[in-house]
Parts: sequence; structure tokens; C-alpha cells
Amino acid sequence: MINLDRQVYTAQELSDWWNVSPRTIVRLVEQGEISAVRVGRQYRFKKEDVERFMENNMSYPKPAD
Repeated sequence: MINLDRQVYTAQELSDWWNVSPRTIVRLVEQGEISAVRVGRQYRFKKEDVERFMENNMSYPKPAD
């Protein structure tokens, strides 16, 4: 489970959280869809960038009327 109190996440943590492969997360970085910082051979994602991506790209079910 991802710790939402943290300020930085790994690609593996995001892939576990969003139920996608780590390669999908890397692909989003390569396409410029989400910002990341490269640390060695791995990416790190700032909390505010993750939140911005989710607000702009995630869809949520509409409540029933």
C-alpha cells in the first residue's frame, strides 16, 4: 500500500497504486504526461506532480442521481 503522507514516490509505488506495469509509468514520463526526476537509473515523482496528473487524467464514476 502506498503511503500518501510521503512527498516522493517511485515508479514501482505508482504502478502498484494504479495497478499498471512499471513500464507504463516510465512510458508516461517519456511522453511528457507526468513529471519526474531521474535518480540514477530510476525515476522519482513529487507528490504535487502525481496529484496534478491524477486530477487531469483520471476519471471517476459519476454518482447516481
